[in-house]
Amino acid sequence: MRGTKHQYWRHRRAELWLIGKLFSGKAEFMQMFRPLGYAYAPSALSIVPFIGGLVGGIWSLVCAVIAVRESEEVTTGSAVAIVLIPSAVLLIIAVVFVAALLTIVGVSTS
Repeated sequence: MRGTKHQYWRHRRAELWLIGKLFSGKAEFMQMFRPLGYAYAPSALSIVPFIGGLVGGIWSLVCAVIAVRESEEVTTGSAVAIVLIPSAVLLIIAVVFVAALLTIVGVSTS
């Protein structure tokens, strides 16, 4: 389990670095890797029942935007886009997958 979690964060940082390059980001990979490691630290609050995951997730998201903005030397709007694009893509893929699964099973949405 531990290796899987570390691989996820490593891939997530690589995704953000590559997307940052599309937005003319200036950071090298390791310049992006370290600040994002610190930015995702508040997600450790998810061990607190009920509210910890929400607070930690929002705090991590804000810290990730700041880390991307500072390391890539882009505007705040571009940093928000860089951080949210991978999540939006995953959400779209999940919606398409669920819709396809419901269609295969025969559940009608109307």
